[in-house]
Amino acid sequence: FLDTSRGVAEMALIRKGDDGTLVYLAEFILSAKGFYTGKMDADYGSGLKSAVEAFQRSRGLEADGVVGKDTWYALFN
Repeated sequence: FLDTSRGVAEMALIRKGDDGTLVYLAEFILSAKGFYTGKMDADYGSGLKSAVEAFQRSRGLEADGVVGKDTWYALFN
């Protein structure tokens, strides 16, 4: 199950400049976890990138600001 989940998450990669439902989901989860305080606008800007990087550092992940498979997994756990 874990390998399947990570495989699906790999297809859901988002980064600065992206927009849409997955960006909104990242904003929502990071807000709930206390990392994001910006507008919930589904637009991956500098504020969300900083929040992603802070979250990644807190989980011992590479703080690259890209929400890929490992970051999605950490967000949901």
